[in-house]
Amino acid sequence: MLIAYRNNGYDWQFTNVTGGQTHMLIDANSPGWEEQGPIDPMTFEMRVTNWALGVQIDAIHVGAGRRLIELPKAPRRIEFIGDSLAAGMYNSYEGLSGFA
Repeated sequence: MLIAYRNNGYDWQFTNVTGGQTHMLIDANSPGWEEQGPIDPMTFEMRVTNWALGVQIDAIHVGAGRRLIELPKAPRRIEFIGDSLAAGMYNSYEGLSGFA
């Protein structure tokens, strides 16, 4: 399955993952790894191409002295309900490249 991920708002990175395998997405060589700002705390985002199948995460490992936190919910949201344009049909990276 193709997924997109990024660290601290840097450019999206793309990779294929296989079920039942371990996949390290971010390491010390990843863009944004040592950023001190303007994003605090450091963020990690991931998107999947086939939302119907989804991605099941078995475990997340973080470095010594690091922790995961929940980001605050936005007070407003926009939901795009559309056709193939909103879904990114015919884009190189399928729904990962759609504007929605």
